[in-house]
Amino acid sequence: MPNRAYYAVPVLVAGLLAGLPASLCCCSAILTPFASLLAVYLVRRRSAGQPIETGEGAILGGLVGTLGAFVAIIVQVVIRLAFEDFFTQFQAQAGNMSISSNQGLIGVAIGGVVTLIVQVAAGVLGGALSTIILKTGAGAAPQNPF
Repeated sequence: MPNRAYYAVPVLVAGLLAGLPASLCCCSAILTPFASLLAVYLVRRRSAGQPIETGEGAILGGLVGTLGAFVAIIVQVVIRLAFEDFFTQFQAQAGNMSISSNQGLIGVAIGGVVTLIVQVAAGVLGGALSTIILKTGAGAAPQNPF
């Protein structure tokens, strides 16, 4: 993996782009493969056209998916804590439909694990496919950086 030195900025940018929509629980993993494609493209561009093999693209995608999942989980927990009073008032008005806070924490934990698995899987798939789409393998001609 000769491109390891170029991972930081592309993974951060793509991970944030993947994590913010996933935190809103809509299109959870739809944007993660595209964010992985962006990360592979940016690493390729920053490395002056050095080849990126499929395995390295999958690693990049996995990193993007992991960062995106952690961003999504953190934002979901913050939203949950911010609206805790609203949920409590809503449950009080609903009557018998009481959910203990312990069940809410279990739901957040299960949702976090599912988010992590789905985001990483989508990232790995997107990263591996992006090396094929962008033709970044060893047989590809280096891009002119100018």
